[in-house]
Amino acid sequence: MLQPQSKRPGERARAFLTRADVRDALRCLLLALILSFVTEAICRLNPIAAAGYVFTRPLAFLYNTLLIACTLSLALLVKRRRFAYTLISAIWVVLSIVDCCIRLVRITPLNFYDFVIFVSNFSITQSYVTWWQIALIVLAVAALITGMVLLFRRTPRVQPARRPALLLLAALCGLTAVITPIYALNNRDYTDPVAGYNRSGFAYSFCRSVVDRGIRRPETYDENVINGILADGGGDAQPAAATEKLPNFVFLQLESFLDPANITSVTCSENPVPVFTRLKEECSTGLLHVPMIGGGTANVEFEVITGMNLGDFGTGEYPYSTILKSETCETIAYDLRNMGYTAHAIHNHIATFYERNQVYAMLGFDTFTSLEYMTNYTTNSLGWCRDKVLTGCILDALRSGEERDLVFAVSVQGHGKYSSNPPQTPYPITSTGLEDNPSLKNEFEYYINQLHETDEFLGELLDALRAAVPEGWHACTAQGTNGAPMWGDLIGSDAGGVRLHSFRYHGVPDTYRIILVTKSGESWVSGVLHRATLQSSATVDWAARTANAPSPAMAYALQFLCTLLPTLLIEGLLLFAFGYRSKRSWLVFLLVNLVTQGGFAVYLAVTVLNHGVSGWSLIFYIPIEVIITLVELLLYRRLLTEKNKARAAVYAIAANLCSAVFGLWLIDPLWHFIVSIS
Repeated sequence: MLQPQSKRPGERARAFLTRADVRDALRCLLLALILSFVTEAICRLNPIAAAGYVFTRPLAFLYNTLLIACTLSLALLVKRRRFAYTLISAIWVVLSIVDCCIRLVRITPLNFYDFVIFVSNFSITQSYVTWWQIALIVLAVAALITGMVLLFRRTPRVQPARRPALLLLAALCGLTAVITPIYALNNRDYTDPVAGYNRSGFAYSFCRSVVDRGIRRPETYDENVINGILADGGGDAQPAAATEKLPNFVFLQLESFLDPANITSVTCSENPVPVFTRLKEECSTGLLHVPMIGGGTANVEFEVITGMNLGDFGTGEYPYSTILKSETCETIAYDLRNMGYTAHAIHNHIATFYERNQVYAMLGFDTFTSLEYMTNYTTNSLGWCRDKVLTGCILDALRSGEERDLVFAVSVQGHGKYSSNPPQTPYPITSTGLEDNPSLKNEFEYYINQLHETDEFLGELLDALRAAVPEGWHACTAQGTNGAPMWGDLIGSDAGGVRLHSFRYHGVPDTYRIILVTKSGESWVSGVLHRATLQSSATVDWAARTANAPSPAMAYALQFLCTLLPTLLIEGLLLFAFGYRSKRSWLVFLLVNLVTQGGFAVYLAVTVLNHGVSGWSLIFYIPIEVIITLVELLLYRRLLTEKNKARAAVYAIAANLCSAVFGLWLIDPLWHFIVSIS
């Protein structure tokens, strides 16, 4: 009787772990090692600095390598392994390039919240990059996507990883999971973001910014100390007695402001901030330590308003963009409101930047006046609103009520990126000490001259406050605008005996009042109206002195019609021109457009409700139109069977291109017509 011989241990190991398995594992680890070094070299702007990091902090480098290896090991699970390796590697390289570019502009490194802020505040991009640079970026992204598509089609398929490779993946992830808490405890100080990234590595630091959110209990917190403070009378503030003399508070947070006298290596032709210098001599003064450098105005606001330490929050976190969108916390505004104050926030930039339109209410402010509510302002050469417009807004906030007021105003004029080009006309204030670096000299002189204009605003504000009503300052609730509300048709047109006024997208606030003044001098102010859709309308009944806006449901329904009908008209004509005549083809056409336009309407509604309305919201039509085109291309190739698939694909591209271009011309008159008959 013959029995099969059992394999020896060495043979069983070789049968389990093949040369291909070993090769796959080594390839993954080697690629991770290379990527780890490449990302550090790009982020540090110097491969020599990256090599120094490898030798001075080898454990940190190896941990970052391990993180990258975990992401690369996912390629073992797919058939197009070479494509997956390339895609994951490209993501890491692109992230490091973006980090490098951001460091060159604002010093502080890239974190996850930068993408959140970028998506919701795309409008400020033009202040940092030119349109041709944006075009180059778009072309580069398009080229990268095209290359990835071609690589995907040409990459040969292989069998997904066998059990040994899966065990390697599990081992990498398990090892990372074990090491991560230890590494995180030893590398959690990101109060200085640049030092934190340089110390802990880009891969770890960026991944930490994705998952590390919320506030931690301060290490120095002592419950007994807090209870002692409360017992000594430090509890909730009580409303002040009517006879008690309380001051108004005006808090100015000046964008990128510092005293040029502290810069000893450069000499200015004159003092750029004489008003500020005089205030230092007349008033109490000191230095403010801020948690940010190069960017992050909102985080400075947060620490000032709340007294909380940003170091107790997640890595690179902007509380304005996370927890404060849904939670409140103790602030100076709430404390003063408990004492009978009215709290006002003012900022001469768009309301949605850093989600201030949502966050200020959570911080306890009763009103918020943003750029959309300001008139007769001018901008500097970079497009930032000049700070002198804040004078009138602050005075308005101090005049309308009997209550004492807290006014928290944030300026924007000193915002970068500073111009490195020589000015068309010489700056009033020049400098010496930077002649060996003309670009830096131009940037510095641009900066100090912006400081000078902000200082002039400070002087104008002080003069206006000193000339105010002797008995004190008065508050107002800023609703609507102070003059012509926005660019658009302020005369209106006759529509069936009704005067119809049309405004463009840009400048229409989310919350507003309507002010009407007759030739006889009679005036009327409406109640508060809210704009819930991109296309919005309001109707005034002059006889009844009422104003009404459609319900959100009705507004979104009308808006859906304004996008659907032009699409059906344009794409229907093209469908006929492409030779589609059957009932089935036209039914497919109708159903596909109902699905895609319905999805588009939902996306638009969510975007407007979450981020408000601005002219720059329209820029996000581009990726949505691309997505709609791809979806319809796939659906038409499969469902439009009257002609061949190639014709269906060409029709999908042509139809969406035409409707995207010509539809924008039709949507405004169509909306005008629908409103006039509704």
